[in-house]
Amino acid sequence: MTEPHSSAHSSDQIWENAAETKEFEIRPLDPRSQATQQRILDAAVRALIDFGYAGASTLRIQEIAAVSRGRLLHQFRSRDQLLVAAVQHLATA
Repeated sequence: MTEPHSSAHSSDQIWENAAETKEFEIRPLDPRSQATQQRILDAAVRALIDFGYAGASTLRIQEIAAVSRGRLLHQFRSRDQLLVAAVQHLATA
């Protein structure tokens, strides 16, 4: 019996591939965008600490950061990109 195909990435795959792909690179920003990005990253770290990986949804992070959905998605194209950036942000803080 074969397992059903899943298009979702496991968290292990995300972390393993983070260093190998440009998907997770953060582009240089103007000062206003940098401030927004810092607020989003701080909110993502807070969500990871308070709710764990499974509970750190983009909607929850958006709410904590007090930013619109559009602003969050402008800064980070995916939840995976955001959470990898949040861990990198924490590691370099």
